[in-house]
Amino acid sequence: MYIKLKRWGPLLSRFLGGQALVQIVNLCTAFLVLRFLSIDEYALFIIAGFYLNIGSVGSDLNLSTALSTFGARVANNRFALSGLFVMISKLRRRLYYILMLIILSITPYMIKSHKWEIESILLVLFPVLLSIWVQQKLTLRTVVMNIHHDSIGLFRVGIVGAIIRLLITSIFCFQWPFAMVAVGCNLMALTFANIIAKKTCFTYIDEQQPADESYSENVKKFIYPLIPVAAYFTIQGQISIMLVGFFGSANAIAEVGALTRFGQIFAFFSVLNGFLFQPIFSKIDNKNEFINKTVFITLILVIGFGLLMGSAWIFPEKWLLLLGKNYITLQDEVLLAFAGPIISYFYGFFFTLLAARAFTQGQYWYVAATLIVQILFIMLIGVDTTHKALQLNVANATATMVVEIILLYRLIKKWQ
Repeated sequence: MYIKLKRWGPLLSRFLGGQALVQIVNLCTAFLVLRFLSIDEYALFIIAGFYLNIGSVGSDLNLSTALSTFGARVANNRFALSGLFVMISKLRRRLYYILMLIILSITPYMIKSHKWEIESILLVLFPVLLSIWVQQKLTLRTVVMNIHHDSIGLFRVGIVGAIIRLLITSIFCFQWPFAMVAVGCNLMALTFANIIAKKTCFTYIDEQQPADESYSENVKKFIYPLIPVAAYFTIQGQISIMLVGFFGSANAIAEVGALTRFGQIFAFFSVLNGFLFQPIFSKIDNKNEFINKTVFITLILVIGFGLLMGSAWIFPEKWLLLLGKNYITLQDEVLLAFAGPIISYFYGFFFTLLAARAFTQGQYWYVAATLIVQILFIMLIGVDTTHKALQLNVANATATMVVEIILLYRLIKKWQ
């Protein structure tokens, strides 16, 4: 036990400290954009973020998770890891073009009931599509650094992108408070971060090496059960924004987007899934050790997130100070804004444990569960206000978490 603490203690301290600083800088940028942009422009910025999210998730389809699972097993073999990396990169490039067509296809339906000019939409779409392209390689390079527990490299990449994003957003959005400017600043930050990530990963992989097709069968076997879920999640993960875009006002889009900024607080914890939990649980072969570690970590998370939920319930007005004067009246929505991402984090954590064991069967249950929840919610309640959109987020997150808990139980029961 002492040896493990001696090894992981300093590593986790460096990693968590570095990622905390990165998240603080990114939060400052997010809140600056909130304050600089008008409600209409911020609503358009949220739509751009919607496109960016579905593009990033849809062009991955859990290929990065496959890289983490199989890459962790050959972490010390530069040749094997490089071949796996290049092969998965090729698959992601193909998916990008499909997602680009999907984004262009749904755009007319997202903007038809709003007053945005077509020129503004196009000027936002261009940097969004470029950002998705850059994000592809950046995500995979981050996985490589996670595999090697390179906390310094991860911090360097994260902090460079965060500081550049903060500086240029402060300068340009102050002068020109438009959504297209904010999205362009994000693209510039991603580009610089990607350059740093490429240099850092040269120690671990050779990206000029040919793709190793011997991994193709294992990767396909890994991701095929996940494709329906991942494709569905591409839209479902942003369902509240999409539905408010269809049925609600620009104000509702902006308010939902503003409140979901609190979710960035929990993005700090989600980095532990790839950096720490998946590599560790991928190497566990003992059933009792797997169960004990799962229960221990889950209890710690429940206690920590419970304290945060308590603060949102008792002091909602304090949290709203971060969002600025345009959103100060949303006290009744703060607790819901916290509950959604917290429950979603538990879904991600339990999914990470399943992926670490390459147990991807049954993920289609996720689709059925959330579809039932969404259909019933829309029929009985509707999604035309900020409060209802956040309630839908919580309902969806709860359904996904329950599915992962059931699958985790099946994994343990079938353990060989």
